Amino acid sequence: MPEHLADRSARRSRNTAETAAFSRPDRGPSDRYTRPIRTAVHRLVCCLSVVVILGACSDDEDPNGASNEAVLDVDDQTCLMVEGNFEPVVEELPVIDCDVPHTHEIIARVEDEEHEVYPGFAALETLAQRVCYTEFEPYVGVSPFDSSLFISWLVPTLDGWNGKDSDREILCVVGRLDAGQLDRSVFQTQL
Repeated sequence: MPEHLADRSARRSRNTAETAAFSRPDRGPSDRYTRPIRTAVHRLVCCLSVVVILGACSDDEDPNGASNEAVLDVDDQTCLMVEGNFEPVVEELPVIDCDVPHTHEIIARVEDEEHEVYPGFAALETLAQRVCYTEFEPYVGVSPFDSSLFISWLVPTLDGWNGKDSDREILCVVGRLDAGQLDRSVFQTQL
């Protein structure tokens, strides 16, 4: 090996050894038990910090006062505070008091009595459209075609239909056409 390369190789291995020696400070007898205590305290502080951060990020309470309730447990004349879009399958709804600003209201729960077996999404959509438009005027007090509200609905899924709860209900829901918030129930308001 050429002399200039052998020198460099020797220097490199000596520098590595020196760096390793500097990374471990020489501890005296008095430092023997402080590192494990410092490490335990450090771990405790880290764990508590994680718990506090996760607690602060928790979304258990909605800032609008809405509480999540199972779809099967909500009634008609229930108001909702929906922010963003729903997922394709909904198991809980953000329920809120109708006297505070809200985005939607359930105006009817209609049992599907036409089908023994799950008819498919398209058939349930057709049924929902028919029954929700029928339920609209008696509830709101004006024709849906003369109203400032839109009509929507939630229909059972195949799993819900065949599940232990046998969900066969269509939920008819209204909201403002301009996407604004409602400040009271729409019952007989002729909105």
